[in-house]
Amino acid sequence: MEAVISEPEAWLKPYLDTIVDRLLRAGYMLPGNEFRYLFAAVAGAHIAGYDPVYDYVVETYYDLLDAVDEVEPLATPRWRKLLFDFQDEVEALAAFEEALSSSETVFIAEPILAAAIVGFYGVQKYPGKWFKAGLPRLPGQQVIIAYKDKAKRKILVPRSLFSLAVSGLSAYGVEPGKEKCIIVPDPAYVRKSVLDSHAPISLFKDVVTDAVAKYMRLTFMLREDFEKACKTEGVLVIKYLFEGPSVLKARYRC
Repeated sequence: MEAVISEPEAWLKPYLDTIVDRLLRAGYMLPGNEFRYLFAAVAGAHIAGYDPVYDYVVETYYDLLDAVDEVEPLATPRWRKLLFDFQDEVEALAAFEEALSSSETVFIAEPILAAAIVGFYGVQKYPGKWFKAGLPRLPGQQVIIAYKDKAKRKILVPRSLFSLAVSGLSAYGVEPGKEKCIIVPDPAYVRKSVLDSHAPISLFKDVVTDAVAKYMRLTFMLREDFEKACKTEGVLVIKYLFEGPSVLKARYRC
């Protein structure tokens, strides 16, 4: 039985193709079949913050669930394992967006999304040291635990998004066990630029890439001038310390 997966619409496909390329370069084990666009769309939905991308993910997920329910008990589809992996990422997608909107967990989620935007832009390095430290390359959920003010918080991150994040962080020398302060785009400004765009939907990929490029250019201009960056809208100054792939201590410098 073939998977019931609709091709992304014409306006969405170029954007997802870009993310597919970034994920493969990041070492993420992206399926070679139709599921590749679904896993790419999970990460892409977070970066753009655009509802129709989330809709593509969620609607296709429920279509797949319905297709599995209609199958005879002994006729298990060959793509069922991929569906379970996709289910994990869909659940993490919802949990991650919830973490972004909570004052108790935004300090964990936002630094990860900011780093993923760096990875999406193309500032990437194969995160070999992350894999050696135990980060899985397979789709699924990445559990992140953070400590702040003696309190411990936990969030779920889709591994597609986390793969972009660690690839972007690696390019800046942020690796497990190594603390470093860097300037990254503020995801709220990137998303606002996408949502405020009046460009035709057919140019969606360009809208997102232009929004990301605008704030990445700011980070390049500021270099390591953290004091100036603290006074600049559209960027964040964050000191990252991953004690391992699942333990994050992120501190905002300003």
